[in-house]
Amino acid sequence: MHATLLGILGLALLGALHAQTGVPVQSDFQQDKLTGRWYSIGLASNTNWFKEKKHLMKMCTTIISTTADGNLEVTSTYPKGDQCEKRNSLYTKTEQPGRFSYTSP
Repeated sequence: MHATLLGILGLALLGALHAQTGVPVQSDFQQDKLTGRWYSIGLASNTNWFKEKKHLMKMCTTIISTTADGNLEVTSTYPKGDQCEKRNSLYTKTEQPGRFSYTSP
């Protein structure tokens, strides 16, 4: 469970770190252990947008599923005012197993 939790944290940070090389990938990464429902208890970013908005953020649920071509579809649902908002992201697999690429729109 610990390894899987570290895997999801790595995935969350991958969007910010994908341009950097030398970020290690878990050697025994098992993609099927990463899929399912997750509850976000923390996020990290060094972007100005995040720094300005972090006080407004609340815990969200995230569902990670594998697409037919091996990519990861990530759907996060979080409270915003008196409604829930959904965000969909696609993490594209790379040549290195356990490493995915994400580009923020």
